[in-house]
Amino acid sequence: MVNVISLVVSLALLPQMNGRPWAVWSLFVLFTATHLYSNYRAVRALQLSTLNQQRFAIALEYYLQNNAAPSISMCNEQETVIFPPSLFCKRYFGCQLKSMPVSRTGQQRMVNNYSILVYDDEAHIGWIALSTSASETECFSSVLQLEYYSLMQRWD
Repeated sequence: MVNVISLVVSLALLPQMNGRPWAVWSLFVLFTATHLYSNYRAVRALQLSTLNQQRFAIALEYYLQNNAAPSISMCNEQETVIFPPSLFCKRYFGCQLKSMPVSRTGQQRMVNNYSILVYDDEAHIGWIALSTSASETECFSSVLQLEYYSLMQRWD
């Protein structure tokens, strides 16, 4: 429906725009800004019940502070759409051992039966290498341990 309306508006405005580049650019800026704002509002209206890296970190932090699971709406409200933390706090899940960083100062490591976790305190980057025999529960546990370390600065 939106495409049909934009087509009708375009056809109605096209004859009036001939020889008026300032009007073309003004309408372009107006329509582009309206489009971006509408998309932003549409994304903010979503209530996603699945976890991504950011919603998982929000839920874990809330749980550690309140000893209760957060609501879906609370996680979605706190999730940032523009400049998400994943741009600055990277996580690499399922890394090959050869792509894991060499040990150096400021990096913390945890090794268990099914994974190797590395966290760089200075760069806020985390890596997880999993055993090929790791179960879904063990994979989730590894992600939980890495995010827990990023929040609490300790392995438990």
